Amino acid sequence: MAQKLYRIQNFLGLNQAIDEGSLDAAYSPDCANIDTSCGRLETAKGHTKAIAALIPGRDNFLSLYVGEIGTAMCYIAITRKYIYSYDMTNISWSTLYTFTAPLVQNRVDYINATCDGEDCLLIATGETQLLKCTGTACTAFGSEELGSNHLCNYVAMYQNRLFSGGESTAPTRLCYSQPCTLAGGIENWSESTESSELSGGYIDIGPTESDPICGIKALRNQLLIFKEKSLYRLIGDRPSNFTVERLCDLNSRVAHTAFVARGDGGFFMTRDGLYVYNGVNAYRSNDADHIKKILGTVNTADCRAACTSNKLVFKLDGPLLRDYCVEYDINRGCYMLRTGFMADAFCEYKGEVYMINSNRYVYLYDNSDTYDGVPIEAYWKTPCTDLGDKGEIKGLVELYIRGESNTGSSICVETYSDGKQELYTVDGLDSPQVVKDVRLNGEGRTFAVRVSNLNGGHFSICAGLELLLSCRRRVN
Repeated sequence: MAQKLYRIQNFLGLNQAIDEGSLDAAYSPDCANIDTSCGRLETAKGHTKAIAALIPGRDNFLSLYVGEIGTAMCYIAITRKYIYSYDMTNISWSTLYTFTAPLVQNRVDYINATCDGEDCLLIATGETQLLKCTGTACTAFGSEELGSNHLCNYVAMYQNRLFSGGESTAPTRLCYSQPCTLAGGIENWSESTESSELSGGYIDIGPTESDPICGIKALRNQLLIFKEKSLYRLIGDRPSNFTVERLCDLNSRVAHTAFVARGDGGFFMTRDGLYVYNGVNAYRSNDADHIKKILGTVNTADCRAACTSNKLVFKLDGPLLRDYCVEYDINRGCYMLRTGFMADAFCEYKGEVYMINSNRYVYLYDNSDTYDGVPIEAYWKTPCTDLGDKGEIKGLVELYIRGESNTGSSICVETYSDGKQELYTVDGLDSPQVVKDVRLNGEGRTFAVRVSNLNGGHFSICAGLELLLSCRRRVN
């Protein structure tokens, strides 16, 4: 009886692009809450409260802001009815603003800006006049006299001007202010008496109102304009040389919260998968199909995204995947599914990702061994394979792993031989320098292995997992 050694040299991530029988062993057709950033197989990190105080109310959150306004650190949470701000003196949340009527479209955008010499957060809802938020008060932005009392939904600062879009009465119109250096600054959208180059104004993007603007994002040298069916960009630094270019068609609407800027480009998630913008062209990522089964069940129209170091985080909404997030490792080009928690909105600040959800707390993402005390259930399943020889019967003899786990925690190993399951408990991975042997049973023409944690324990398995097989053929 011959023997074979099945070896997984390193671990990458989720891959649903092809049948698992053809899948490279570094990928998994089914995994969740695993971190493979070092090629190892580790329980992913969880989250802890960034602020201990509970946010009042019951509405779901539409947006979260964490960062400075001027020199003051601010935490601002926005729902359909209220804007809340965290008071660091009283260590509690307070209602900063109450909308006259609850928001219906549930879309909020914001940017940091300076108005009348005061730093603020501009908040756009598409249903109200823009708001200026200082962290302690919210007031109306602009005026009818200055032509800036528009009901905009999307805002961006580009070339020292405020750009806006998303008005229901002018869905293709991109408005821009006078330069922030002039009197009135970005609140003045009217013509300048000095020069047309200093005037505010607008540009209609695209030929038809059936393709409305659904987001704008400023990069260093251009302004991206997302429409429901297409992507445009604006380049130039003054009205006389503003140039609008159509970049590509889009098969599905891109949520303005789904774009993450990286340098002079960025990434955005759509129903068709992850797209890359390289500063000139937008194209579907080569690995977009790695999560195609997930994307087939979710709605990306409300996708929320953030970036931490070299990892993208996307919240995807759907009837069955309400609590699912997808992570993408930019450097290694691999995906991971995250489950077990709810996410209403994300916000990035100084390389850290903050999250808010229906529990009504603000959390710091990826910094704990639990989900704020709730155990993390992590698992990784290898592809079901026949090793390219369907007639050969493979007997599962022994599993060899190296790694470590929390004191007192165990790992569950499940094997599948022709679909028949065997369950093993591995106690105490003590050291990456020590190989752990797991004696196995079962045989079949196909096999797979599933590794998971027990009771939320943390484990780390070194790259180089090996499975010893005894191989034979049926004797007639």
